[in-house]
Amino acid sequence: MEELRRMLALINDQDPQVRRYAISQLELLAEGQEDDEVMEALRAATSDPVLLVSHQANRTLAALLNRSFGAPLFDVAPLPGPPSTKGTSFEGVPVARLREAGLATIRPLVQRLMVFARGHDPEVAKRAIIALGKIAEPTALEILSQTVVNPQLAKVSAAALAQLGLPEVLEPFLSAATNPEPAIRQHALLELGRYADSRAWDVLTANVSHPNPSIRANVAVALGEWSDRAASLPCLLKLLDDREIWVVLEVLRVLAGFDSPRAAEAVAARYRTATDGHVRATVISTLGRIGQATAMPTLEEALADPNDRIRANAVEAISGLKQQPDRVIALITPLLKDDSNRARANAAMAVFPHNGELAVATVEKMLTSEDVWFRASAAYCLGRMKTPTALARLGRLIGEEREAEVLTQAIRALESGTDSRAAGPLVKLLDHPSSNIRARAARIVGRLRDRELAGLLPQKFLVENDGTVRSALISAIGALAESRDLSFVVQALEKDTDPRVQANAMVVLATRGGLSALPSIRPFVSSTHNRLKANAVMALFSHGEFEVVPAILTMLDAAFPRQFYSAIFVVGEIGRTLRYLHLPQAGVTLLHSLKALYLSSSGVPSREAVPRPIPVKVADGSISLEERVEKLLGAVAGFTRDLALPQVEAIVREGGGPLLTMLAQRFKAQGEMTPEYRQALEEIVRAERDFLGPAIELATHYSKERDGAAMLRSYLAAYERRLALLREQVATTRELVEANRRSEALLSLKDLVKSMPITTDAHARLGRLYLSLRYYVKAARHLFLAHLENPSDQDIGYDYAVACFHRGELDLARTICQEVVRNGSERSVGCQKAKRLLAVLKEQGGGG
Repeated sequence: MEELRRMLALINDQDPQVRRYAISQLELLAEGQEDDEVMEALRAATSDPVLLVSHQANRTLAALLNRSFGAPLFDVAPLPGPPSTKGTSFEGVPVARLREAGLATIRPLVQRLMVFARGHDPEVAKRAIIALGKIAEPTALEILSQTVVNPQLAKVSAAALAQLGLPEVLEPFLSAATNPEPAIRQHALLELGRYADSRAWDVLTANVSHPNPSIRANVAVALGEWSDRAASLPCLLKLLDDREIWVVLEVLRVLAGFDSPRAAEAVAARYRTATDGHVRATVISTLGRIGQATAMPTLEEALADPNDRIRANAVEAISGLKQQPDRVIALITPLLKDDSNRARANAAMAVFPHNGELAVATVEKMLTSEDVWFRASAAYCLGRMKTPTALARLGRLIGEEREAEVLTQAIRALESGTDSRAAGPLVKLLDHPSSNIRARAARIVGRLRDRELAGLLPQKFLVENDGTVRSALISAIGALAESRDLSFVVQALEKDTDPRVQANAMVVLATRGGLSALPSIRPFVSSTHNRLKANAVMALFSHGEFEVVPAILTMLDAAFPRQFYSAIFVVGEIGRTLRYLHLPQAGVTLLHSLKALYLSSSGVPSREAVPRPIPVKVADGSISLEERVEKLLGAVAGFTRDLALPQVEAIVREGGGPLLTMLAQRFKAQGEMTPEYRQALEEIVRAERDFLGPAIELATHYSKERDGAAMLRSYLAAYERRLALLREQVATTRELVEANRRSEALLSLKDLVKSMPITTDAHARLGRLYLSLRYYVKAARHLFLAHLENPSDQDIGYDYAVACFHRGELDLARTICQEVVRNGSERSVGCQKAKRLLAVLKEQGGGG
């Protein structure tokens, strides 16, 4: 309670970064929405004049109102509008029609969201608006056009409007961008950079000198997205001299994407006029990313700067420019003996491509240093080198090192790859005293896909007491197990008492277990735990069980707030799933179910309306095989197997082709592999159609028959097609990048990433990666989220403080370090590091 009171007092601190940090800590300390004092303070903070503080207040409010729910409700990053589905289809049905059929199933839920968005409770309205943005249904335009001029709803409404992807949204944005209320104007301005319209340009340029720094910062971001970069650059260069440091840092982030000599010249000039260390360090890293050789004199000057961060950034920037190897080595070699571990490590990595022996010798010397930071930096270098020798050295380091900081850095280095040689050292770490290290090791082991570990991990799970580690282990077990043998995961779902373990087990079963896993998931639709209930509902819907929609409707009852907010989130996520059916990640069972819905709603007679089968003539050679299949499916939709089978068999006898043979067999005796059925499957696979199911089905059959060679061929056929689909999406993403449609490209990239294993501590890993690359703005964002998720992790807390320190947020860095020292053991490495940083802050005037 004392700590809660202290954070409530800090909400009124003069430093906006301290206010933001205090608000974030309330999410950890408050009991939830029942704490009226906390909720009142947060609601007041949503009107804070500083954008980052008001955004954090909205985020924390969402978390407290949804305390028991696992997934965040505050992710309102703009997504592109409804994708074009022209020319895309699933088994002959346009994806747009499938989406319409899916939206029809959740229409009552969407209508409830629209009612909530118009309601008087701003917390309910925000969540409803966020969900409407995910669904991106055009009918939401009218409502969002009204809420975008509500100061309490402007932020989420602007993001949701952008996601509609309609040309009509420009008008409400233009209107809101001229509103006298800054809380309305700033969010609309943020979106206008996406629209190549002269009116949007006029509004943006008119606000470059606005007295509100949040508005100027948002204008900078919008100008960075403007299609005519030559026109936006002069405005950005004007903002580069802004009086607010955090506005300048935002401008530098934007200018890093400009491949322009003029931008490089202006940024270099800022290095000589800036007095803030964080700004000067960011200027150097920005010059490296702009990539103009004309910046070399400034970068060479920065190599001798007394600030070690600036020297380190200069080394990194020079190594990224296309310079002659001899010149790079001549400039960088003196820093191989630098007193700063960071500068020396960057120098080693810069020299490595040109003189590997010299770089490796430097790293080896750092590994023998008594300074823990030099050894940690050496581990970082080994991870970046990625040679077999470096990876083997990392493995030995994990077995020898005792300092937590070095060990943690070595684990991070291994996390960036999937080399099987890491398995041995990582398995040893599953017995480490630190639960954080055990959990990290378990997550990496799951990605290694080493089948030899499949029997060991369940043993570790059974003796593990920490819920976080067990949840990581169950994900790893699921990744290593055969899809047809997930019995251990099923037991964890049904018998473990930790919701985190159950939630991860449910994700494994939903993604890898297929239809056979659904009986284990269904009981959780009645769970009182919001995360488990929500996961169950979404898993079932993703497999085409639309019967869960009424269950969601009953959850949308404000009398039960936690279920209520969870249900709003679920509706949004289901809508998002329907929205991106065109992507390879769309579930095949969901697509089949939506197809049946579409055919049924398109006038195909139902089982009750037609008591007897209708003969269908589809043997006419004048129509394609796909059209014949569609006619057949249209005829049998809604019939029972017994009614449909005679029609299917008749068409097969007339020469229906492998697809119809396959369908006939499935109607006749599901699970039985007759020679005719197998031949049909093999013909489909040989034809290299977009169907993955036949190849997987064949692989399963050959596995049972112990025909290893045939099983591997079938699996490879499936995965080759899967990779082909992913390559198509990679090509599409590149086209979006080249067309400067960066938001759409980012979304497509995220969907690609989702097809690969993602660990639960992604924010911590990303934050530390950005920290090592000197991208302190991005590092602070990700480490902040990681700190929210795991506030007891002193390493994450310290890393977040370091990121804040290098952003010039000294008061915030001091506050975080004090929290680490207050809550940690006096003997722990994290506390000692935090104390040292506090001493540095005191020297630099940050208090202490």
